[in-house]
Amino acid sequence: MTNTIGWSATTGDVAPWVYEKLAETYVLDPEMRARMAKLNPTASAKIANRLIEAHERKFWSPDAATLDRLRQASDELEDRLEGVVA
Repeated sequence: MTNTIGWSATTGDVAPWVYEKLAETYVLDPEMRARMAKLNPTASAKIANRLIEAHERKFWSPDAATLDRLRQASDELEDRLEGVVA
C-alpha cells in the first residue's frame, strides 16, 4: 500500500482499478479482513487507513458505498487494536 500511494504521489500514474482491487481483496472481503486482523491487526488497520488516505489525496474515487464500507472496516480494525472488540 505504501509503495502504491508513493507511486501515485510521485507519478500520478496508478490506475483506479489498482486501489479498487486492493480494497476488495484486503479490506472489503470479510474472510480476508478477519484472517489478516488475526495474524497482524496493525497491518490490517494500516491497509484500510491507507486506502482511505488514497481517496482523500484524490488518487482514486470509490463510490459512496465502497467508501462507507472502508470506513466501517477501518473503525472495526481500530477497535480491535484497542481491545474494544475481541
